[in-house]
Amino acid sequence: MTIRKFRMIDIAIFSVMAAITDIAVALFGLLDVRFYLAISAAIIVLVYIRWRKYGFLINGFMMIVHVILFGIINGDWVVAGLHGISLIGMSVVFLLLQFKAFEVKGKFTFWQMASLFLVGYLVTFLMEWGLYNLLESTNFTNVLLNHIITFVVGLGLCAIIVHQENIAIDMDYYLRHKDKGKTT
Repeated sequence: MTIRKFRMIDIAIFSVMAAITDIAVALFGLLDVRFYLAISAAIIVLVYIRWRKYGFLINGFMMIVHVILFGIINGDWVVAGLHGISLIGMSVVFLLLQFKAFEVKGKFTFWQMASLFLVGYLVTFLMEWGLYNLLESTNFTNVLLNHIITFVVGLGLCAIIVHQENIAIDMDYYLRHKDKGKTT
């Protein structure tokens, strides 16, 4: 199997996982509490770690999922669109960083992944809050509380991810060097 084909399958699997988790939490709640959590944010960062610029694919896919999900649940398609646009903030910040932060040859540590997650999620949060304020004054505390819960859950997911064998690694580098015995 070629790296390109493997990459597409890998991204598709993580995209489906991200979509299923966000849809399930949105429809059924978490721990009997119904509020919106974007568990997919950590999975999106993971795909950026694994495939760098190809993380745009899952980011765009999840933007569409979130817009549809927010539109159906809230019935407000404008707010849903603004939320979707804010999710792309993660792509923007990683593009501005020119993926330099992803140039780890080998396994990412928790702190490396958590730092990327923090930067990407912070930009997403600030864009969402700013865009909502363009429509109407939004209570910063309410938006912040929801995002803090989402962020903590995402950090927990990052901790689980980095402790798995060959998950939080640059897959292109890994696949090109695994047979040569040069991977770390």
